[in-house]
Amino acid sequence: MRRSSSFSTHAAWHAIAVAISLAAGAALAEPRPFEGTLTFRIGMLYPIEIKGSGTIDLTTGQNGFSIQRAELAGGEFSETAITQIADPRLLPIAGVRASLVNEPATFERSAPGAPLRGVMPFSGLVKVCLFVACDQGPLANLTFPLSVVGTDRTATVEGAIDVTVRGAPWTTGVISTPTVGGYGFPVEGGTSYHNGRPSRLRLVTPIFIASNLGSSPVIRGHASLDLSYAYDCSDGYDNDNDNRKDYPSDPGCSSPEDPDEHSPTLACDDGIDNDLDLRSDYYAPYDSYYPVSRDRGCESFTDPSELDACGDGLDNDGDGRIDMADSGCADPGDASEYALPACNDLADNDRDGTIDLATDPGCESASDEDERGSAVCDDGIDQDGDGVADLPSDPGCATLDDVSEQESSVACDDGEDDDGDGLIDSADPGCVGSLDPDEHASVTACDDGIDQDGDLLVDFPADGDCASADDGIEGADVAACQNGIDDDADGLVDGVDPACDGAEDLEEAVLLADGALHTIDGPASLPVESLRIADGPAAAPTTIALAPDGVVGHRLVATQHSIVSVAGGTLGGDLFAVDQAVVTIGSGAMTGTIRTEGAASVEVRGGSLVGAIEARGASRVTIVGWIPNRARGAVPQLGGTITGTLLDGTPVNLAFLREPSATIAIPEPDAAMALATASIALAILFRRRDRVGRG
Repeated sequence: MRRSSSFSTHAAWHAIAVAISLAAGAALAEPRPFEGTLTFRIGMLYPIEIKGSGTIDLTTGQNGFSIQRAELAGGEFSETAITQIADPRLLPIAGVRASLVNEPATFERSAPGAPLRGVMPFSGLVKVCLFVACDQGPLANLTFPLSVVGTDRTATVEGAIDVTVRGAPWTTGVISTPTVGGYGFPVEGGTSYHNGRPSRLRLVTPIFIASNLGSSPVIRGHASLDLSYAYDCSDGYDNDNDNRKDYPSDPGCSSPEDPDEHSPTLACDDGIDNDLDLRSDYYAPYDSYYPVSRDRGCESFTDPSELDACGDGLDNDGDGRIDMADSGCADPGDASEYALPACNDLADNDRDGTIDLATDPGCESASDEDERGSAVCDDGIDQDGDGVADLPSDPGCATLDDVSEQESSVACDDGEDDDGDGLIDSADPGCVGSLDPDEHASVTACDDGIDQDGDLLVDFPADGDCASADDGIEGADVAACQNGIDDDADGLVDGVDPACDGAEDLEEAVLLADGALHTIDGPASLPVESLRIADGPAAAPTTIALAPDGVVGHRLVATQHSIVSVAGGTLGGDLFAVDQAVVTIGSGAMTGTIRTEGAASVEVRGGSLVGAIEARGASRVTIVGWIPNRARGAVPQLGGTITGTLLDGTPVNLAFLREPSATIAIPEPDAAMALATASIALAILFRRRDRVGRG
């Protein structure tokens, strides 16, 4: 029942206009109060809506029919609107902030029957907030200068990414907003009449946005201006979508002259999202792009609150406990305070893919308080000691009826000593989690499945030269630099290999253990195929910097407190980080596997990575970038893939395995990351919105 400005003054002017028009046979000119909505739809963003009200001057044909001209004063639409975005498909976009004011406008027909057309520019900007909500001080944002929307002009905002917007005049006709792929759909303007008099006016205009990113196409969008200048409570429309219209049927109407069908005193019929859950009222306003269902906290139009039962401050089940103090509340959004047993609460409490008595075999009755059963893969116990239990967490569980958590087709989860070293599955140091298909440890000569010393005996315990599976040399009596084998796979054997300091050298790899900084910036700087780094005197860490032209042809092993910085170049084999080594990969190319053990730490911020990740012990691997297939924070899975875009913009798709004690993490973004991935947000806006409508 919000009131527009009084009709009394306008009625007097209308009477004069009617008298003049009847005498002269001319068109009718009349100021009409209105309420309206200005809506912007840009790419994949949620619609941005700004409400307005005031007076519009309409010039109609004889008898008050057919609008010939419409004049709108400036400042009728003036608002700062913030839209929070929680849709994971739109990450890293977290919200939109619009601050706009319309300038004066005139819309008129160029010929009888032609659409109304005219220019209406704006003052202000729209900001797309990245990673955090707009009201939390965004780390970075994209700015769209919408001042030229509704005009023939172009405007550009320069920054980390330059954004250019081109507009076009408003029209009551039809526009088309094709997507990047070429698909287009019409957007229509028009006029509506009720009882022979104008009641609604809809104008539309296309929006074209481009950036300075070389491969970025143009983002298409459109804006619409919807004005209602008849009384909502007598216009023949269900304006608030509550399945009731006009006075006296709609409870929000106090009289036929009431301009609004909403009830401002009723939370479930006021058209406002009072509990900020992106839903409003008993029946919410409908949007053809993002249909919003009714607020589940509303049980009727007269419900005094949109809050759910567990967040409304009331004792809904009469047990003397309110909201989160009630054991029946799992979260403030819980629709009921009543506590239901696990086997009758419509939830998959044990996450086995089955729910309650009807489908979960762990339920003996509807009053059962635990959905877990007695079966090996449904009892909540880690039966095979691999750090995970039951379906679906344990890879050895195919069904709830599985008699074993072990998986016979996976070497590190089959209960067998597959490499014959006397150690089985998770107890074998060659296993990186229960998904590892091989019990051999490729970093250890006596557990890698290879006959390193050419005696036709492989690994511990078969090769008598191996004291244990952890032994780094198969030939106890023959050093790597005199065993006649190309141990580092560089095509050079023993004394010919520059990595050998002498015949007694135990490893065909350059060993750096001087506590100094070494930069590899070209083939001549440090010609190595394999490199091992260790501490220098007094435990001083040795540091390696791989520059853009640097090459390590085979593998790189960082031990103790050593530090490795990869800022370009090529690493042609595996990267091993053990003990307390620290490795940072910012760019470059790497074709091997990143393997971590002990308390080592590896941070990947960029570069072209082709291999995989294996994390053991208490080591940590951090992937910095936008990884949409994994939640931020520690990755809970023991195996899978990491897919997305690294901080430097390079695509990444890495398989990973980790022991339960190791960590693979996707951190929250910092300011640098936000700026670097702003281009990703632009790419999201190019995608065609999934259109879900009523038909």
